[in-house]
Amino acid sequence: MKTSIHPSVRKAAFVYVLLWLPALVVASFLSLMGFVGMGFGLRLAGLVFFASLPVSLLGLWSFRACAVVSFALLLCDLLTSAWPHISIASYFESKMGTAFFAWVLLSVAVWGTSPFASFIAFIRQIRDNY
Repeated sequence: MKTSIHPSVRKAAFVYVLLWLPALVVASFLSLMGFVGMGFGLRLAGLVFFASLPVSLLGLWSFRACAVVSFALLLCDLLTSAWPHISIASYFESKMGTAFFAWVLLSVAVWGTSPFASFIAFIRQIRDNY
């Protein structure tokens, strides 16, 4: 049994606690508010908000896929809500839009700073070495 923790494991734990867990919390809030805001029914307008939690959970298998899909959902929401006069400033007037943008930034930050490709790879590293 090793007593020292490898720096990549330490960095990954730091990244997941400070970035990925808040992303999961924001994504669950967005999914809940999207569901409540759409009157407890599935509608096309709220689809990007419903998809935020499953996309965040995609980080269990691939942080890159999570970041790409979340960015695609942001573009889809931006295009559908502001078409034909796309304005980023008007997107930030709504709290849901701001929270959605923060979630996308957190997802991309996890992908960019994580030393492992997925959370499962992180757990495997811990299991195999400690």
